Amino acid sequence: MFYRLLPKTGSHIQNGKEYKAGDIVDSEMDLVTKFAGKFEKVYDGDVEDTGAISPNIVVPADEDSDNVRTKSETSSSKKSKKKTKKADVDVTSDYPTAEDIGVVVMKKTKPNGVWFNVLDPDDDNAKMNPKLLRADAVVAFIESITEEDED
Repeated sequence: MFYRLLPKTGSHIQNGKEYKAGDIVDSEMDLVTKFAGKFEKVYDGDVEDTGAISPNIVVPADEDSDNVRTKSETSSSKKSKKKTKKADVDVTSDYPTAEDIGVVVMKKTKPNGVWFNVLDPDDDNAKMNPKLLRADAVVAFIESITEEDED
C-alpha cells in the first residue's frame, strides 16, 4: 500500500530512509492507523499492479516507489525551490537526549539533502558541530557531547 506523508507533520524515517512532506511511502503496515494524522492512503494494491495507479503518480524508471510524487507536486516543488528559501526547523523534540542535556537541534533543508545542526542555547545558539550532520549522525553527536561533559 502507498501512503503520502502529509504537510506540516515533520519527516518520517522507515527502513533507514527519511521521507519528507509529500513523499510516498510503500508499506505493508497501515500507516494511517499507526501514525494518525501523519499519512493519507493514496493507493491500495500490489507494487506489480502499477497500471492501476492514478495517472498523476510519477513512478521512477527503476520502479523504486520510495520517493514517488505526483506530477503537480514535482512541477510545483521545482518552482518553489527557486522562489523561496526554507527556514531551519527546530526538531529538538525528536531527540529526547538533546532535551535532557539542554541543546537545540535544528533541521536544515538544502538542495543536496536534509542536514542538522546542534546549537548551544547558553552560548547565543552557537553551533556545536563542526560540520552539518546527517540524520543518522545526530544522536551519536549528542551522545559524544554528553560523554565530554561527564569527563
